[in-house]
Amino acid sequence: MHNGKLLSTYVKADGKAVQKKKNKGNEKMNEELVLQVKEIIIEALNLEEVTPEDIETEAPLFGDGLGLDSIDALELGLAVKNKFGVAIKEDSEEVRKNFYSVATLVKYIEENRK
Repeated sequence: MHNGKLLSTYVKADGKAVQKKKNKGNEKMNEELVLQVKEIIIEALNLEEVTPEDIETEAPLFGDGLGLDSIDALELGLAVKNKFGVAIKEDSEEVRKNFYSVATLVKYIEENRK
């Protein structure tokens, strides 16, 4: 806690540590699904040196967070579709919103699973 706010620390692709406010909502996230999504990210993107514990659930997946790029987004989208039967719409705002973090991707999968 810092100044009464929950903070999460993660390391950006350039090696700098960053703190971000954690979601304090009452929503209980499906921890099994969180783990599955992290494992899919690692497997689909061949992140051999990364473990699920290394991926912060609330941290950004792209840019300053895990450092993924648009090609990674395509590969991850295909892996999510194959594993969960959930297709991400091609609207760039929709993709950015749903692929922001593991948490937002889990929420999207839960809401749109077949």
